[in-house]
Amino acid sequence: MHEVALGLSRRGVFCRVPHTLLLQQVRSRKRTSPNTIFQTSLITAKTYCGLQAPMAAAAWRRAAEASARALRGAWGLPVAGRGFRSSAVAEKCQAGRIRPRKGNQPVTYEEAHPPHHIAHRKGWLSLHTGNLNGETDAADRTLEDVFIRKFLFGTFHGCLAEEVVLKRRANTVIICTLLIQNLPPHKIYFLIGYTEVLLSFFYKCPVKMEVQTISEKVIYKHL
Repeated sequence: MHEVALGLSRRGVFCRVPHTLLLQQVRSRKRTSPNTIFQTSLITAKTYCGLQAPMAAAAWRRAAEASARALRGAWGLPVAGRGFRSSAVAEKCQAGRIRPRKGNQPVTYEEAHPPHHIAHRKGWLSLHTGNLNGETDAADRTLEDVFIRKFLFGTFHGCLAEEVVLKRRANTVIICTLLIQNLPPHKIYFLIGYTEVLLSFFYKCPVKMEVQTISEKVIYKHL
């Protein structure tokens, strides 16, 4: 029988309690948390070993840690710091949505429509055939898209007026973007060539940018 060390008894000897007593008391509760294991270990120690006076704080911590190790080994489950959650799962999709405020938050057309309006009121931001049936490397396309978007955000910092649209045609990557005229034209042309050359070397394929410039960011409405 496995035993759990629960601290020092009144006689000064190190008492041991069978872990089955702990399991019986912990399993009778609906939730199993470190506090539950801690309190259960103290009650079991006082009942089994005849302890009447409170033990030292260090001994109590050792008892709780030993109880947690015993439960983890007996059930085969890790005892996390937050315990087990028995509440129902709330499946709420909040990604890609702008939280409405007091009507003073300007948003663009892309930001104003949530993701379930894709293909109805707005288009896709990434167009490729990797998600079709029988195609492979869909995860690689996703990672490439994330890298390209972060690269453009850093290269054209403060100049992106809208989300970047990425298109793949055969072996060519086409980047469609809308830029704000915060930089002189010669700097924008330089950054466009810099982006095309560098990304072409990264992905070993032709990369082309289709750019349009506007004087200021277009506001669709306020939320």
